[in-house]
Amino acid sequence: MLTFGLWKWFRMKYIRILFILFTLILVSLFARNQVSEYFSLAELTYNDSPLTIPDYLMGMLNMPQFFMFFAFPVLFSILIADLITDDFEEGYALFILARLRNRTQYIINKLTLLLVTSFFYLFLIVLISVISWWTLGTPFNGETFHYIFISDSEVGIPTGITWIKVFSFFLLGIFSHGLLTLVITQFTGKPSLTIGLIIIMAFIYNGLYVASQNSIALLPLSQYVVGMHNEYEPFGLPIQYFNLINSYLYLIIISIVLIIILVIKFKNDDLESNEKSN
Repeated sequence: MLTFGLWKWFRMKYIRILFILFTLILVSLFARNQVSEYFSLAELTYNDSPLTIPDYLMGMLNMPQFFMFFAFPVLFSILIADLITDDFEEGYALFILARLRNRTQYIINKLTLLLVTSFFYLFLIVLISVISWWTLGTPFNGETFHYIFISDSEVGIPTGITWIKVFSFFLLGIFSHGLLTLVITQFTGKPSLTIGLIIIMAFIYNGLYVASQNSIALLPLSQYVVGMHNEYEPFGLPIQYFNLINSYLYLIIISIVLIIILVIKFKNDDLESNEKSN
């Protein structure tokens, strides 16, 4: 069932994937400029030392406003918003559910597909960014200047563990955001409406980031931006409870809550009426 779901998803979404690939290329090129500006303004480099690909990647994955609050979550929502409703639109839902024990098993398969898609999405972001920056002559090796590298090295954390931390937070954060997208779509029944709501939410995030640090620290997407946490002051938010451990627990708990909501909503839905309405 999962293999069928993966093949069906890739086969039917290839145009959307190509669109996201092209958009991610543009995002990576924009990130190169923005990260350079940030490093310059924050005076993180010295003697005109060139930034390396690890610096650009770490910078992009820790810049809240455009990248982590807008571009990445919105693109992911576009990618997976119809992960469930598409089965109704294509007439697969009743056919599939007739061959599974219950609706919960169907949701488990969809959640597994969402998790695989989250890994795939992160892989695309990293691969496209690295290739784009490499073609522009950005070096792979050299001294790193990002404050996360510096702070972690000062407390004896190896660079490999730093990357695992950043990637794991991104995966957990984008997975929970995907769950939120699916829950909203289950209630609205319209993936396009869900994407519109996600875009509005992204603007709200950006507004709160500027207006209220205490408010932004409580919202889900803030939790997956490692560099925003108080462990990385003065670059992180100086809020005592906003630390990596609390954020990790926050993302796990909200993911569980969203899964429960999704299962309950799906089990209570009238599948035949949903298929007709779609």
